[in-house]
Amino acid sequence: MTELPQHIAVQTNLAQIEYILHQASYHITGTDSQRPWGGFICIDPAQAEQFAADFFAVSEVVTKDDASAPLSPKILFVRPGARLSWQYHHRRAELWRFLTAGAYYRNMSDELPAQPTPAQAGDIVRLAAGERHRACGDAQHPTIIAELWQHTDPAHPSTEDDIVRVADDYQRQ
Repeated sequence: MTELPQHIAVQTNLAQIEYILHQASYHITGTDSQRPWGGFICIDPAQAEQFAADFFAVSEVVTKDDASAPLSPKILFVRPGARLSWQYHHRRAELWRFLTAGAYYRNMSDELPAQPTPAQAGDIVRLAAGERHRACGDAQHPTIIAELWQHTDPAHPSTEDDIVRVADDYQRQ
């Protein structure tokens, strides 16, 4: 891993993170700062190997049966106190590295656990396709997460539409 995660972790908005990624020669393929919980930055999948090297240890990245499944890198920016939807995906597994403190929920059923699991900077969370999950922002500071999608159906890669929302604080479907 490089020092890039530490440089991103001290940022307070998505535009600053995007600037740092550009300076590190990442090609940004999309940015969405309009999510009610914050936003995200998508990075060119051709740079997934570099992203994995910068943000994860190699052993953390590929452990599933199909090591050839394509990866899509992303940075999540969660506003203080905000939560993503309680959700799951049909066509991707996810790997998260918390760059700053936050929390998350996870369960294989639709039942939301009573309390989130706290996460500190450096914590790794591996989510299987179909596993329900929700990232939560720290109460006082933005939570920044490096995320790798591992597409479970290479013939039909996952997209932003591959979200089944079980519950949502913002009444999205």
